[in-house]
Amino acid sequence: MCYFGQLSAQEDPVRYVACVKLVHQAYAKLKANKVPLIINTMGWNRGMGLNLLVDVVSITEPTHILQFQHASKNKNMPSIDVSFLESTLGMVYSGRLHRHELLRIHSGAHIHEWAKQYKPDDHRTLCLLSSVSQMLQWTVNWKLLPLETLQPYKVSWRCVGVHVVESSVSNSMTLYALNASIVALCAADEKEMVRSEDDSLPMFFHSTPICRCLGFGIVRGIDPVEKVFYILTALSPKKLEAVNTLLKGAVTIPACILTSQVTSGAVPYVIPVPDVHSALGGAAEKPRSFRKRRRYKYGPDSALSLP
Repeated sequence: MCYFGQLSAQEDPVRYVACVKLVHQAYAKLKANKVPLIINTMGWNRGMGLNLLVDVVSITEPTHILQFQHASKNKNMPSIDVSFLESTLGMVYSGRLHRHELLRIHSGAHIHEWAKQYKPDDHRTLCLLSSVSQMLQWTVNWKLLPLETLQPYKVSWRCVGVHVVESSVSNSMTLYALNASIVALCAADEKEMVRSEDDSLPMFFHSTPICRCLGFGIVRGIDPVEKVFYILTALSPKKLEAVNTLLKGAVTIPACILTSQVTSGAVPYVIPVPDVHSALGGAAEKPRSFRKRRRYKYGPDSALSLP
C-alpha cells in the first residue's frame, strides 16, 4: 500500500502516477506465484482523469479491460481501445502501444437511487471509521472501550521522519499539525530524510516521499518534554518496527468521533477555550446532521415577484 494523502488525484497528478508505479512494482515481485491483479480505477472519466487512466494502463499493461456502460450516454467515457490509447497522452507516459481485450458490461447503477445520498466524503468517513474500529477493545462484559481509554504506543521523535502532505508547513509548525491527526505509518528511505541540528527532534523531508504504507494511526498526544509521540493504531508491534515515517494527509479525524464523546470535562479541539475563542479555529466543532436540504419547486401557478 502507498499513501497518496490527497482527496483528489488532481492535487498532485505526477505523484499519483508515482504511487501507482510503486504499488505495481510490489505486485511484480509476486509474479513468480502467478497472482492475478484486479485494478479498480477511479471514477474520474473526464479531462485529466482520462490522462491519468492512460498512465495507469501504461504502467500495469492489463490483458483485459472491463468498461461499464451507463444507460445515459453522457455519463460514459470513451471506449478504452487501442486507438484511444494511441491518440491520448498521459500525464507522465505517452506513446506506449498496448494490446488488450476490451469487454463492455452494462451497468445497472442507475437503478439504485439510494446510493445517491452518499457523497465521496461520506465514503471516506465510513472507510476511516472501519479502520479506526480495529483499534477498539472489548471489556469482559462485551462493551467497547472508547478510544481515550486505550493505551497508546510511545514513539520517540528522533526515531521517525514527519511530513505534512496536503499543504506546505514549515518544520517548526509540523508537530502542531500532527497533533490529534490521522497519520499514515510508513517506511520511507532514510536517505530522503533531513536530520535537524538538534538530534532530539524528528527528521523532516524536502518533499513528500513515495513509500510503502503499513497502516494508519491517530496521534493522541505529543509530549514536548519527553519528546515523544503517543499513537493509537491497530498495527501489531512487529509491523510497527518497520515504521520510520509519519505522514499527515488531507483526511482528518471524523467529526462524529470528536463530538460524540461522553466526558465530564472539556474535550480538546471540540470545546472552545475562552482565551482563544475569538481566534481563527477557536470555535467548537459542531455535529453535522447530514440532512437533505429543502428544495423549492416552482410550477406554473407559482412565481417569484421582484421589487
